[in-house]
Amino acid sequence: MKKKWIWLLLLSSCTLLQSPSTVRTEDRTEQPNSNQDQVEQRRYTARLKVNTDGTENAAGGSLVAKDNKLSGGEGTIVELIPRANPGYRFVGYTSFREDNGMSTDGLMPIENNRFELSEKIGDVTVYAHFETIKMDENTYFSDDFSVWNPDIYTIEGQSRALRVENSHLVLSPSERITLIPNVGKEIPVSETVGYQINLGLQQLAPIKPWNTMRIIFCQQPDGSYYALEVNGKKAYVKKLASLDAGIQSGEILGEAVQFELGGESHRFEMTVTGNKVSVMDNASPLLSYTGEGDFEASRLFVAFQMVSTGRIISLDSFTITKHQQKKKLRILSRIDGVEDSLATAGIVSALNNEVSSGDTLVIDVTEKYGYRFLGFRDREGSPIDLATYQVPASETEELLLYADFSKVEPAATKARDYYVDSVSGSDTNDGSEKSPYRTLKALHTKDLSPGDRILLKAGSVYNGLEAALTFKGSGTQEQPIYVGMYGEGAKPVLNGEGKVEDLVSLFNQEYITIENLELTNLSPEFSTSFRLNGNNNKSKALRAINVSAKNFGVVHNITLRNLYIHDINGKLNLKNGMVVFSLMSKQI
Repeated sequence: MKKKWIWLLLLSSCTLLQSPSTVRTEDRTEQPNSNQDQVEQRRYTARLKVNTDGTENAAGGSLVAKDNKLSGGEGTIVELIPRANPGYRFVGYTSFREDNGMSTDGLMPIENNRFELSEKIGDVTVYAHFETIKMDENTYFSDDFSVWNPDIYTIEGQSRALRVENSHLVLSPSERITLIPNVGKEIPVSETVGYQINLGLQQLAPIKPWNTMRIIFCQQPDGSYYALEVNGKKAYVKKLASLDAGIQSGEILGEAVQFELGGESHRFEMTVTGNKVSVMDNASPLLSYTGEGDFEASRLFVAFQMVSTGRIISLDSFTITKHQQKKKLRILSRIDGVEDSLATAGIVSALNNEVSSGDTLVIDVTEKYGYRFLGFRDREGSPIDLATYQVPASETEELLLYADFSKVEPAATKARDYYVDSVSGSDTNDGSEKSPYRTLKALHTKDLSPGDRILLKAGSVYNGLEAALTFKGSGTQEQPIYVGMYGEGAKPVLNGEGKVEDLVSLFNQEYITIENLELTNLSPEFSTSFRLNGNNNKSKALRAINVSAKNFGVVHNITLRNLYIHDINGKLNLKNGMVVFSLMSKQI
């Protein structure tokens, strides 16, 4: 018993002796490591600024941080809340380091309006960029949901259930919510003039077979409303006694159509004119309703209403614009009263081929050689002055105008020859055979007449930028313009060296003959082997001859003969190479 007792005492003594050492060790661990704490306590700050239309000012909106949290240590999340003022839209962020003013250049991504503070960036300045929404008089309301801007709406219901994500307005209410755009102007409605509502909509979660929503499009003098109602299975027009009308209340007008809401995105386009509303879903007709009365006496009142609750949906790009019924504009050309279907006398081109009542017309007329434009007349034969003319309101689906030309005898002119000699010529000469030009550039501003000739001296060579040949003017069937050579020897050479796209360029010209030239346009930047699939030119169009016309009608008699065209490594997948004809027309 005595030995055991001694052993216990010894153990106890050891324990007692070690206890102070343990305490001192614990005391040492409690001593602060000044370097480590400095790292842990290092804080970074973000400053927020606003840029509007390219300059630093807050006209376009504001930028704040959620809970005003703008500083913190490594990894601290800053959540931004940009808000656009009416008439402006949010377009994005830029950010810069505070220490040197350099852009963070992708080192600090801002995604979903959130970013992290970090040691590698330090203190930072973040700009929210806003731009003016360019709305013309035909746009009554526009919201692209780049940011949530409740100031441009009247909201009835749970405004806290609205948030913007990736340019979509997400709604997740537990009770009915109505979103009313503040249009702020009266909009006339008639048989030909009305308005169009454009709104994207998608059911997010849960995807329910029944989900009732409304797009309200007008308010009647008696206080009732007309709305497009979709319930997940059908779509129809409904008359509502009030905005808080229940799902089962109201009068369905016309026929209901099958409509599957599902989980896909829908873009509704509603057009209201006279006594008719028509609805498109993803550019396909959905339904149309024509009332016994009309909407002319109604007041424009647009709203989106989510009637069902416990669902999440998103809206995309909400606009209200003026709608005018369009009619086709058709212009018939006549020569001395006879229809000119081949545009022999000239080209008539209108800016728009669909017009509305009250529109002014912008029409270009190009006379061809030997013809004179007399003016426009309407369907009844009355003269029209485009400076004062406005498209009349009428029930016809087409506006018909006549463009009258007359054949004239052009003043007699003597055909002229233009001589060019790359060796002994000079651009200060008069271009005669005894005093030829030296470069083709001397011809670029010449306006040639029927029967004129351009003659290049045999053996002449034009390289690089000097190899481009172009001129103005057209010939006639009796007197074409001629381009060729004079003298004895080798064909004149136009060698573009890949520095010019088109060696010979004709635009809106006809009755031209080109012969006895050598044309090459080989760029050393690309493969010159011409083996199968060996072309690696993906950037530069290269051609020998380009004949193009725009709003010109029929191009007559372009004659190309006895030409040596070779070695042209034009761009892949593009109309280029030897000879290209390109015709574009908005002729009506």
